[in-house]
Amino acid sequence: MLSPSVCNCCNKSLAYEKRKNKFCSSRCSAIVTNKIDRKRGPLPKEKVLYSKVKFYLCTHTNKWYVNRNPNGTVRRTSPYIKSEKEKYYFASRFRFNVYHFPNEFNLSLIDSYGWYTCPGKKRLNSLTNVLGASRDHIISVSYGFANNINPKIISHPANCRIMLHADNKKKHTACELTLQELLQKINIWDQKYSERRTGLEPVLF
Repeated sequence: MLSPSVCNCCNKSLAYEKRKNKFCSSRCSAIVTNKIDRKRGPLPKEKVLYSKVKFYLCTHTNKWYVNRNPNGTVRRTSPYIKSEKEKYYFASRFRFNVYHFPNEFNLSLIDSYGWYTCPGKKRLNSLTNVLGASRDHIISVSYGFANNINPKIISHPANCRIMLHADNKKKHTACELTLQELLQKINIWDQKYSERRTGLEPVLF
């Protein structure tokens, strides 16, 4: 005669009709089951350390750089290399003080509206003035780049005027002087203010 099956809990012999069961009763089944450690609910997700600051290798100079600018904005390209267009736009920026030439610019517009300051992340905690005035290139920088005009001509004070920034945006890349007209204007400007520097004309500040 074959040996009978026994309960996995109390080792009691099982009846023939219950020979396929593991336990002799629900009590024994509960005793074993309750000893098993189990976690209720979904498994917690593993928290992975993550940083928004990433390091990239510049393909042109083989130097590493981070994807964040000092002011917190995202850096899209390598700081070690600039395109010819970026270099031209940087060289075409105005680098003079309009208040040194009060007779050449509409300074009353600045007194009334103030200087334009752009909104954005870099000015998160400072005042903005989207209705203010800004300096406009009469012959636009994009036109100068497309036509290979010397950036010193584009950045000359004679190519500058004060206007509301909203009107400046509407103007976009339009030019309101020809290159020949601007060169004549620059010539007059340089003659006038070279005399000022030599003392033939009183300096006005």
